[in-house]
Amino acid sequence: MRNEVVLDGIVLRIGETRYSPAGVPRVHFVVRHEGTHEEAGLPRRVRFQALVVAIGEALVGMIGRLVPDQPVRIRGFLDRQGYRSEATRLVVHACSIERLDRQDATNIERG
Repeated sequence: MRNEVVLDGIVLRIGETRYSPAGVPRVHFVVRHEGTHEEAGLPRRVRFQALVVAIGEALVGMIGRLVPDQPVRIRGFLDRQGYRSEATRLVVHACSIERLDRQDATNIERG
C-alpha cells in the first residue's frame, strides 16, 4: 500500500535533537503549509501546520542548517505520533528535506 507525502512549507519551529536508546538522533520540527488546491473543480484554500520528524545523522544534520521562516520541501511518509498515541494523531516522517529559495517557493504563501 502506498504512503507518500510531498509537502512544501515554511519552517516554524525546530525542536532539540534527542537520541534513541540505540544512539540514533532525531529532531521534531513544525512546518506551515498555505496554498490553494483544486477540489471538485473548485479552488480551495488550504492552511495547516504539520509535525515532521527527521531521524538519522544526515537528516538531523540538514535540520541544523535550517532556520525559522525557511521554505522547504519534505518528502516522506505518514505514521502515528508514537506507538502509544491514537491512530488519528499523525506525524510526517521525513525521508528527504530540500531547502527552497524564496523565489522557488512561489506557491508557498506566508500568513
